[in-house]
Amino acid sequence: MNYSQIALLLLQGTIVAFLILLLFRLRKKLGIGVLFACLGLFQFVQVFLSSTLYVSIANNFIVSPGSSVLFTATLFVLLIIYIKEDSFETEKVIYTLLIVNVVMSILLLTFGLNFKEESALNPLNISINLFDISAWVLFVGTITLFLDSLLIIIIFEFISKKIKYLFLQICLTMLIVVIFDSIFFSIIAFWNFNNLSSILVSGIISKGVFAIFYSIIFYIYLRYSNSVNNLSKTFKIKNFINRNG
Repeated sequence: MNYSQIALLLLQGTIVAFLILLLFRLRKKLGIGVLFACLGLFQFVQVFLSSTLYVSIANNFIVSPGSSVLFTATLFVLLIIYIKEDSFETEKVIYTLLIVNVVMSILLLTFGLNFKEESALNPLNISINLFDISAWVLFVGTITLFLDSLLIIIIFEFISKKIKYLFLQICLTMLIVVIFDSIFFSIIAFWNFNNLSSILVSGIISKGVFAIFYSIIFYIYLRYSNSVNNLSKTFKIKNFINRNG
């Protein structure tokens, strides 16, 4: 067991959670756009790390800091905004992330064309496959993120009617969503990888661990910050579609 990597991942998760909660806390003064910009940055770093960096925790158990730390945190931002604000603000976050992903996919593909020119200089010997893989991962991630966003709100509303404890509402919602995300994203994005099964299992476990980790942190924030808004506001899918039809 690689305890140093585990400690490093938890440290990274703590820093990310602190940054998110700080920007969310200051949204009245700085505007929520700063938090949106931070999430946009997370998207690029997350996809880049998912395509380039995996750390070994144990035998046949590898973890991507991008997906486990950053992506899971992004999903929690959607939920905390839904809880503390309303569904309309949550939709803004969803649109922001979707637009960022689409724009980055296009830019990665177009900048990747530069490497195909004979006149291109590549002093760091960066593989052109990095741009192709990253664009594909971003495309799949965009679809997955949209589905995740809908599931977060639908599942949270359902669970909140069945369970009265906020921590369990948050934790169960996120565990279900990250399990779906890991299965859907891994199978489509990495279907041709030889270690697909390892990526799939590692994704479920690592995201599940961080779902619990972030649930504790975000619950403490919600519990001891200003009172949580009434959770009876229901997110209606048809309203979401009609507003954008």
